[in-house]
Amino acid sequence: TFWVNSEGDCCSLNDNGTLKDGSPPSISTSRQQQQQESTPYFTIHPKCRLFQSKSAIHYGHSPLFILGDSHSLSIGWQTVQIRRRQQEKQSMTHSLVSTSSSRPKLVEKCVNNSDGAIFSHRTIVPYPVTGLKAWHVRPNTQFFTNYNLQVSLRRLPLSCRTILLTAGEIDCREGMGGKRLEGYNESCNEEVRKTVGAYVSSVKQIAKEHDLQILLLPVAHHAYRSEKNGKALGRAQRRERMVVWNDALRDECSMISDSSPENASRDSSLEQRVFLLDYEKGLRHADEKSPVGFVLDNAYNADYTHMNSAFLPLLEDALERCDCDLNLI
Repeated sequence: TFWVNSEGDCCSLNDNGTLKDGSPPSISTSRQQQQQESTPYFTIHPKCRLFQSKSAIHYGHSPLFILGDSHSLSIGWQTVQIRRRQQEKQSMTHSLVSTSSSRPKLVEKCVNNSDGAIFSHRTIVPYPVTGLKAWHVRPNTQFFTNYNLQVSLRRLPLSCRTILLTAGEIDCREGMGGKRLEGYNESCNEEVRKTVGAYVSSVKQIAKEHDLQILLLPVAHHAYRSEKNGKALGRAQRRERMVVWNDALRDECSMISDSSPENASRDSSLEQRVFLLDYEKGLRHADEKSPVGFVLDNAYNADYTHMNSAFLPLLEDALERCDCDLNLI
């Protein structure tokens, strides 16, 4: 078992949890508690790549990491059920081997139900990047959220082939239409589309650089709020921006999927790596007072801005429909 100190030095631990020189490591959680939780005993220095001891972290199921803004926490530590497609059953026997020689073998456990369908399960593990805007994902962004995103990507284990990514809600809530804010001016709808285009383009670059399949989450609309507190106009504008955002996101991701198969076969860089989990319309609840005709269904509402985990079945359905490579999840 290993421990990383505050200077980034890797130290080996004795079985009793002390360092080799006999001194205890500066970790608040006891070794006994860590053993009870079946997790390895380590901390991570910001400059270190994530590593673990031979006893892998116990998530219940293999992890599916979600990166992004605070909305990544809505489904954190939940179990997602993945229904395997018919054509994938032959390759889903007992194990999956990565096509990349630098990645370890992934052991797959599947469950058959009574009608012969094959399911596998993942535990969604959040890697929140606090305050991340889609505009910050651009590689030339000089802002701490971009740095945090890059650090989170480097900390992913080598076995990780697919991640979920969520961003855009903060753009719609804070940044649209402010002429003094970078990337936007008073022609708001067009700037939303340009921002979505830059976002998807940057995500494609990240996917290629880190050899990942990236599944994008749409922006969820805010739940109904009373108009008595004087903020109704701002909320109405945000709802309109969110509709434009999600429509633009669909358009950008459909353009990726419409790439010529002949070209893709000649140029591996054109291989599709980015997909949209398009469940947003399933979140809607009709509301005639809303300028867009709907609000977030209250069943999915956590705090009027964030969702709770009840939308997970919608995400599962979107996984099956999005044409991504489920063997990489």
